[in-house]
Amino acid sequence: MVVAAIFGAVLCGFWIAQAHHRVVSGICLEWDVNAKRALAPAARTPKLMDQQLLDALATLRRARHNCAAGRLDLARRDYEAVRTAYGLPMSAVAHD
Repeated sequence: MVVAAIFGAVLCGFWIAQAHHRVVSGICLEWDVNAKRALAPAARTPKLMDQQLLDALATLRRARHNCAAGRLDLARRDYEAVRTAYGLPMSAVAHD
């Protein structure tokens, strides 16, 4: 009985935690994938993370937050900043 109560409490906690994550629109998902592709080579290097990469990761986090909040124009600008910092061209969809 105690095990079932603990399991129920853990499961409720999980559901509550997941309820705070809003569904990100399809366009944000595409922007996010492109930004992660741009950052992946820099993140895989064996050297220590430089300040530019840390700034790009913070910008990516802010873009995700803006998407979740519905501020798509701000999110698009942040995603574009991440991609241009690492030399990937803009997607045609990103300019819509």
